[in-house]
Amino acid sequence: MTSAASTAGPEASFWASNVLRNLKLSLEAKGMQFFVDPPRNVIPSFLGDYKPDAIALGRDGGIVFEVKRGPNMGANRRVADISERVSREKGWEFRAIYLTPPADRLPDIPVPTWQQLQRALGEVEALATGGHQGAALLAGWSALEAMAHLARANSGSAAPKPLSPLQAVQALAEEGYVEANVATRLRGFATTRNAVAHGNLSVEVTQEQAESLLQDLRSIFTAIEEVEHTPAGG
Repeated sequence: MTSAASTAGPEASFWASNVLRNLKLSLEAKGMQFFVDPPRNVIPSFLGDYKPDAIALGRDGGIVFEVKRGPNMGANRRVADISERVSREKGWEFRAIYLTPPADRLPDIPVPTWQQLQRALGEVEALATGGHQGAALLAGWSALEAMAHLARANSGSAAPKPLSPLQAVQALAEEGYVEANVATRLRGFATTRNAVAHGNLSVEVTQEQAESLLQDLRSIFTAIEEVEHTPAGG
């Protein structure tokens, strides 16, 4: 099983190399060994045939990194599976890093189906309850942006384009799916999401934060669903 970055194009590989270079400097300063595209002899056996984009080795464990070109609901299950495998090993953790290329270089995004959104929320819940709060935050934000695309599509907007975290919150607020206090809370989560997504390992996502985000996502999902299934003029 190969990693996402190993199959990326040259531009995505450039973004990945910059992120991994910064991680290398940060973790080596903390006394860890850092391997980009690690050779097989340094990959722990519990990963099986999975080849991560990078590994940091410490005295009593390490960190497994996968670099992804952007959050998407189809990839969340893979991230959850790898994260679960790593979490069973004492002293080890898994970190998924999502690259964010300029929006004008990305294609239009298909409007998600209800089934896709329900599956995405289930994956966020599985990550959060499994103790993988950072991964839950990133997967949750993927679901949030997908719901923003759906909300815009329902209002007759043009084909969805990638949104920044703050743009996703703003879109949902403008369409009336989040109250002002919820929007403020989500904007705070956006700051944490950006730090985690870009490799800031000093940021810790708490269980309470992950559960709060999941609750907000379910409320937004319900609000959009109610509007979607309300007859015109009803």
